[in-house]
Amino acid sequence: MKRLPAQFVPASALAIIVLVAALVSWQVLNLLNLPLSRDEFNLGVWEVRHFPDKWLYLAGHLGDDSTREQDNADVLRYFQLQREVDDLEAELSRESATNTTFEDQRAASQRLRQTGTERDAIENCVQAILEGPISSIASGLGIETTLPLFSRVHWLFPPVDFEFEDPPYVLVISPRDRIVEEKATLLRSDLTLEEAQRLENDAESKSGNVSALVVPTGGVGAYPAIIEPTDDYLSALQVASHEWMHGYLYFHPLGARYFANDTLRTINESVADIVGTEMGSLVEAAYPLASPTPSPAPSPTAQPPQDNVDVDQVLRQLRLDVDRLLAQGKVTD
Repeated sequence: MKRLPAQFVPASALAIIVLVAALVSWQVLNLLNLPLSRDEFNLGVWEVRHFPDKWLYLAGHLGDDSTREQDNADVLRYFQLQREVDDLEAELSRESATNTTFEDQRAASQRLRQTGTERDAIENCVQAILEGPISSIASGLGIETTLPLFSRVHWLFPPVDFEFEDPPYVLVISPRDRIVEEKATLLRSDLTLEEAQRLENDAESKSGNVSALVVPTGGVGAYPAIIEPTDDYLSALQVASHEWMHGYLYFHPLGARYFANDTLRTINESVADIVGTEMGSLVEAAYPLASPTPSPAPSPTAQPPQDNVDVDQVLRQLRLDVDRLLAQGKVTD
């Protein structure tokens, strides 16, 4: 059976994708009821700004031929630079808290800018490299569709497309007397703690019977998907696969009804979790990323003490306890 090359998209199909992406953006905006205030994340603008990136990058690199070793080196370098960015940001945070000299903070800021610039320079390349194996594994699992009027031509829809970028926060509002997501609003990714607390207080002050919480997201199933930058290969594959599955489901009854109620949101997220975890692991197994110079194992004395707390079990019991108290009307407790 004829299959389209992994990086070939007919002009008609590309036009369809552009139209669908625009419709999805506006539909999500309408469903989430996102006014464009200064604190909120403008999903429509983000879509318009980032949608062409993948296709412009591929168009500009037609005919480029790289080896598996070169691709691995680029991906490893990206993760190394991301790790350095994380370390430098943590260093700057510590220096700010401990009143370190201005010169030291300026030097750390300069190193952070240089490292971030080098990371950003190879970001599009690394995204394209990672999208290829995910697409290949998804196609091998039979998650494909056919083109209109070309029933024998199979391809992956929507094509895997994501951007490494700090994902937005989300303001979640729930009634105080039961645990349910009543409303969720995407917020800017650069919110400060003070701004987040202000938004929570503002939301709760408008109604005395709701709880509001600003929480981070690991990614958003826009198109392209927004993936939090990471220095971990498997995590990147799993989150990208998770968010791609949301895009895939959107064109099927389950995903199209994502916003219908809390139960369907839970089912959608469960499906994306399962698929993302499994598909990411399959990609890692089929396309291992071996470091040429593995880091030495830390000495036993350097390892932090391990607690034996079963976090999942503790959270499950906490949820059961809270539900029991709410059922008894003990909201304050």
